Amino acid sequence: TWCAPCREEMPQLVALEQKFRARGFRLITVSADEPADAAQALEFLKKTGVPAPAYIKSVRDDDQLIRAIDPKWSGALPALFLYDRSGKMVARFVGETSILQIRKAIERIL
Repeated sequence: TWCAPCREEMPQLVALEQKFRARGFRLITVSADEPADAAQALEFLKKTGVPAPAYIKSVRDDDQLIRAIDPKWSGALPALFLYDRSGKMVARFVGETSILQIRKAIERIL
């Protein structure tokens, strides 16, 4: 909830999920909010219409979260990782990224 660019792009990501859902695309979110702020993060996700599953960081160690998601990730936000149907990461977007660039990457794998 503290990452302003993340908050700004979330409605656009939700719209992409709705557009491509019938073709198999799923938006899965992981909030980097502190565990103590989980209720606030869940409220934001609900208000924004983020579909389940949505995960909230349960560890205080940011490095542990980073290693679990992508050891090559610096931890910078916003961050979006795109996986194909087999679970292989096919794209990584770190920092503010145009929604058009994200959309094109999604279309390539569907």
